[in-house]
Amino acid sequence: SSSPAHLPAASAMACPADARVDLKIEVGGGVLPASGAAQCLPARFLLRRLCPKVQRGNWARYLPVGAADRLMALAAPTPTWRISEFSSLATPSSSGSCSQPRRAFRRCCTASSVSMASTGLPSWADISEDEAESASSVSGGQCTAVGDVLGCVWEIAQHAMGTRRVQDALEGARCEAERVDIAWELRGHVSKDMRCPHANHILQKCINTMRPENVQFIADEIAERECLVTQAAKHRYACRVVQHLLRRCSPAQVGGITKVLLKDADALACHTFGSYVVQQMLEFGSEDLRRDLSRMVQRNVQILCPHACGSRVVRAALEHAAAEDRARVACAVAHQPEVLRQLAAAKNGEAAIGKLLDVLQGSERECAIASLRDEASRV
Repeated sequence: SSSPAHLPAASAMACPADARVDLKIEVGGGVLPASGAAQCLPARFLLRRLCPKVQRGNWARYLPVGAADRLMALAAPTPTWRISEFSSLATPSSSGSCSQPRRAFRRCCTASSVSMASTGLPSWADISEDEAESASSVSGGQCTAVGDVLGCVWEIAQHAMGTRRVQDALEGARCEAERVDIAWELRGHVSKDMRCPHANHILQKCINTMRPENVQFIADEIAERECLVTQAAKHRYACRVVQHLLRRCSPAQVGGITKVLLKDADALACHTFGSYVVQQMLEFGSEDLRRDLSRMVQRNVQILCPHACGSRVVRAALEHAAAEDRARVACAVAHQPEVLRQLAAAKNGEAAIGKLLDVLQGSERECAIASLRDEASRV
C-alpha cells in the first residue's frame, strides 16, 4: 500500500489521517503505478470511456502521453462498480460503527470531482443514464448492501448511478428497519427529490417496497403547502410520486393531498400529467372522493370529452365510479349528441365510448349507437 502523499493534493486532503490507501495515481504527472490504480473511482470511469469497443472522445487527447494505454493495461481483471469499495478508505472504529467509512466515501466523491474537473476529465456526477446502466451490467447485477449507502443517501440520489445503487439497496434490504434507515435520510428533501429526474425513482421505490405507514413523511411533506401539491401533480417527475402514494396509501394518509387536488380537479383533468393523478384518485380514492370527482366530470363533459387528456378522465369515471355515478356521467354525455361525437373523435375516446356503451341501457344505449353511426356515415 502507499501513503496519501502519492495522491493528488485534493485526494490527499480527502483521506483521514489513519486511512489505509491501496492506490497511487497522479493524472497530472502521468505516473500510474500498477498497485490498485485501476480500482480508484477516476480510473474506473476512464477505463469505461477508454474501452476499445467505444470510439474515444476528443477529451482523450488531453491525457498524459501513454496514460490511456497504461490505464487499459491495468484493466485486468475488469474493474467492478461497487460503492462498497470506498469503505476500505477508512479504518472502522473500535465500536464497529461504519460512520467513518461513510464520511470517507463522501470526501472521496468530492475530491474525485475536484481533481477530475481540474484536469478536464469527466466527474462522477457527469455520468449519464446509459453509462450508469452499463455500469450496473458490468457489476454483474450485484446487490448493494444497505451499509454501503447509509450516511450519503441524499447526496448520491441526485445522480444517475447513485439512484440505482440506492434502489438496489432498498430492494435487497433484509428487513423493514433497513429500508426505514435509508428513507430517513430523505426527510426534509421530498419537495426537491420528487422533482429530480433521478431521486424521484428512490421515492417511488420507498413507497412500493415499504409499509404505507413508514412513508407517511412523504405525503406529509408534499401536503405542507397547497401550492406544492398542485405543482407536484403537474410536474413530469413529481406526478409519479403522487400517483404511487394514491395507490399504496390509505385515503386517510393522503387526505391532505386529495383535498387540495379536488379543488383543482377540473384543471388537472385536462393537464398532460395532472390527468393521470385524477385517474388514480378515481380508481383508488375513497367513496366520497370518487363521488365528488364523478360529479365534477358530469358538470364538465363539454370541456373534457373533446380533450385528449380529459377523455381519459371520463373513461376512468365510467369505469371506477359507483354504479349510480357512472350512469349519471354516461347520461350527461349521451344526452348531448355533439359531445358524444366529440368524445368518439378524441384521441383516447374509443376506450371511453366502449365504457359508456357498457353503462347505458335500453333506449338510451340505442340512441347513442344511432348517433355514433350517423357520425361515422358522415365521415
